Amino acid sequence: MQPKKTIFYTFHLGNFLLGLLKSQQRCRSKYRGFYTAYLHTVVRALFRAGLINCPQLIKNFNFFSIALNKKSDFLKIKRNLRGAIVVGLKYFNEVPLITAIKFYSTPGRRLFLNKVKVRKLIKVSPGSLIFLSTSSGIISHYDAATLGIGGLLLFRVN
Repeated sequence: MQPKKTIFYTFHLGNFLLGLLKSQQRCRSKYRGFYTAYLHTVVRALFRAGLINCPQLIKNFNFFSIALNKKSDFLKIKRNLRGAIVVGLKYFNEVPLITAIKFYSTPGRRLFLNKVKVRKLIKVSPGSLIFLSTSSGIISHYDAATLGIGGLLLFRVN
């Protein structure tokens, strides 16, 4: 049962972060995505790192999906009530703060870092933020080095 949950989390995390990146490249002010508790912790970590503005949770948001009915060739519109996360995007002199996202851990390949390797990351990549899933939640590599803990390497934001 555990690998199915991991695949689900990785899928939603990837979709959310890539949508966030595309919205910043298109110079939009906000991005809206599906709500999951795991994404909520990722959004809190991005907010604490100063990469996004004012995350909001919206309950019972209307998402519409369109499906083609094969028998009658009619389009069927379904209304799904779900939670949504709305995130304000940050810019510095009209340049987006998030320019690239690199994913490290996948369901088939887990990359763990101990506290010594986390400290080395600060010297190796000073211009980017690397996010880890630790026992203290999802935090940046700067916070993990200060706390003296390691964890699962998730993604890097430039």
